[in-house]
Amino acid sequence: MFRPLPSMALICTVYGPLKMFAKMMQESELLYWLELEEELTDSFWNAIRLQGVC
Repeated sequence: MFRPLPSMALICTVYGPLKMFAKMMQESELLYWLELEEELTDSFWNAIRLQGVC
């Protein structure tokens, strides 16, 4: 379950990593490919599901 945090704190926990992925791709430190997007999506949803178990 999500902790009782202010909504802006929750937005930052999502926005921060997405911003870093975009920056790394823009600087060619990380290359985009469809499988990467699928793996990241699965990882994010798994993290959300694990929150419900704890």
